[in-house]
Amino acid sequence: MIQVNAPAVQAVTGFLSTVGAVTLDDVTIDAGMDYGTVMVVAVDGNPIKTSSSIVVSIISENRNYNWTTSMNQPPVQRIQWVGSSPLMLKSFSGSVTFTSRMDMPQWTINALDENGYVIGSRNVTSGGQLTLEPTTLYYHISTPSSTSGASSTQPIGPSDLKVLLNDLF
Repeated sequence: MIQVNAPAVQAVTGFLSTVGAVTLDDVTIDAGMDYGTVMVVAVDGNPIKTSSSIVVSIISENRNYNWTTSMNQPPVQRIQWVGSSPLMLKSFSGSVTFTSRMDMPQWTINALDENGYVIGSRNVTSGGQLTLEPTTLYYHISTPSSTSGASSTQPIGPSDLKVLLNDLF
């Protein structure tokens, strides 16, 4: 497993179901996925503990549609067909708990689709926990007074998400 524990980015990647909950400086990530990545990023340039705009990104095992393999010599597999679009993902599971923020219950969570469009909105639980939905790739979490990115009155769009993700990479 690999951990990133910087003030504005905290993440885990690897065989997550085998390690259980991972406590970083500002978040605890408890992902039940066999293999995946959960990344928490403060998109306003501030540390997570003071940020007013945070994106949570999740990815799991994935393959192209109709990807096929055959057993060569166990456990080695031979690729028979690389498949094609669309990319098929295993369902997500787990939670992200914001441990350094006492103000989280006042925040809004916007679940985003793969293009950055808002597909649902809710409040953070009283314990500061975000439960990962099985098919949601991105969440934008913001304070009610946040003016950057998505909020309950200003949804994030594909170009905004592209800018946010480009800033990360």
